[in-house]
Amino acid sequence: MKNTSVMILAVAMAFSFMAPAHADNPMTKLAGGIMNVAMSPHEVFKSIVATNEEEGAYAAWTWGPLKGLARGLGRAAAGMYEVATFPIPAPKYYKPVWDNPESF
Repeated sequence: MKNTSVMILAVAMAFSFMAPAHADNPMTKLAGGIMNVAMSPHEVFKSIVATNEEEGAYAAWTWGPLKGLARGLGRAAAGMYEVATFPIPAPKYYKPVWDNPESF
């Protein structure tokens, strides 16, 4: 079971690096969804760093984690939606639900 999960994650990562900026078929939508779920915890740390650069250390350790948690939950929810609906071309032409150019 553990080896299968690792293999699925590795394949999804490979697909996500090869995928264009938009998912134009079900497999890239599935890979993007898996990556959104897998990388959603990273949003907390990324928000702490970004808030520190923009607003300073105090804001980074108070407001940063809250922003990151909200962004991480949003990314995870979008990823779960994409995984659950990967065979369906919704949004139109498999456009990503979480379209955030500053992420990764």
